[in-house]
Amino acid sequence: MSGNPFKSSAELDGFKRVLATLKNRLPTTVWIFESGDYVLLCSSDIKHAQDCLPPNNLRFFDVDYDDTTTKVVSVLASKCQQRLLQHILLAVHYRVSIFRFRNGSFTESLQGSPCDLSEVKDLMFTTSDDDLDDGGYSDKMLSLGPICAIVLDGDGKAPRVGAAFWHEASKSVKMAEFFDNTAHDKLESLLIQFNPMEAIVMENPKYRTVRKILERNKILATNLVSKKGMKAKTEVDIAKVFPKSHIEDNTVAAKAFSNLNQHLNVDLFADSKTMETINVEGFVHMNGQAVSGLNLFETASQSMSLYKVLNKTRTPGGGRLLRVWLRQPLTDKLKIEERLSIVESFINDTESRKTVYDATLRQIPDFQSLSVKLEEKKASLQDLYKCYLGAKQVNRLINSLDNMNTNLINETFVGPMARKADALKNFTGLVEATLDMVRGHQKKD
Repeated sequence: MSGNPFKSSAELDGFKRVLATLKNRLPTTVWIFESGDYVLLCSSDIKHAQDCLPPNNLRFFDVDYDDTTTKVVSVLASKCQQRLLQHILLAVHYRVSIFRFRNGSFTESLQGSPCDLSEVKDLMFTTSDDDLDDGGYSDKMLSLGPICAIVLDGDGKAPRVGAAFWHEASKSVKMAEFFDNTAHDKLESLLIQFNPMEAIVMENPKYRTVRKILERNKILATNLVSKKGMKAKTEVDIAKVFPKSHIEDNTVAAKAFSNLNQHLNVDLFADSKTMETINVEGFVHMNGQAVSGLNLFETASQSMSLYKVLNKTRTPGGGRLLRVWLRQPLTDKLKIEERLSIVESFINDTESRKTVYDATLRQIPDFQSLSVKLEEKKASLQDLYKCYLGAKQVNRLINSLDNMNTNLINETFVGPMARKADALKNFTGLVEATLDMVRGHQKKD
């Protein structure tokens, strides 16, 4: 219908001024305009609302502008904004810009991309479920792939490639540097292994093949925005990332890390828990066709997958690790034999296997999800109690594994887990002391 979908004629005029710049917008960015209790989308962006919202929630308008008519859809923010943002950012993997009307004009107030939800997460994840006090934010974050930056250097026939990955939920940085061919087969394999949702690349003709790889694998390409003092900042970052003795071997990877660090709204030096380099020769190189042909994971057209067949894991973390292993098949003979020896140890010890699989693991909570809630300061008392119960179960798991009496199990699991459990003693003691105090007060009452 015709008319003004905005609260006032001033808002309509402000919308038209922004609309004049639509041709300069990246096609993978969606604009959302806030107007009172409603949010509005226009032109090609309307499709996203139609794809994820019930038709009776959509109100359509025709806005006359510059001798043309522009379609606008209006939806009630309280009912639809959360689902709309989750669809655009997590399902379609597009960017979002949210405009708010201030001082007589619409200005870009919030931005979001698939791997940087910091400005919009409060709009995307509200408390709507008693079991998820963060609105499902922690589970969604763990399911998201990392964001990466890619840098090419040297000869076009044998380019040196640097890549850096940042995973927000685990607060981990991974970097790689290697020589590649003109088709960038190793780079594509690396991207498939780590499954990023977004890649930061330079706006340069030599990145044309890289952009084709990103498009083929449905990874959002974002241009690196040049900033004042960027070159000097890059040199400082490179000096921080690697010791002087290793800088020459990893300069391109360090540049990729610096580009990523300057693009994000976080300080990777301060925020990262782990920072490691990747050996690209340590995994089987697979392209998109191989992943599709092997039916590793379910798709819209293929419900059955190798992952579904193999996934007998007891914990959510185990399921996530299996996905990583299927994307990163080992090539190192010794590592393969070690993994098989661990499996053999459990096959030979039926009692320990049944205790671990049937009893202990099913009692262990999703520690990764809980850690995200703690990082975001969204954890409830119930979550802290889950951590306490989980820590108790970890001690039982350590005892079960220790009873297997194998050096490989002890070195792989018992030792590292015992050190982690020891670090949690103060936490479990504090919880127990608090529970005793509460019981004491209840008895007095």
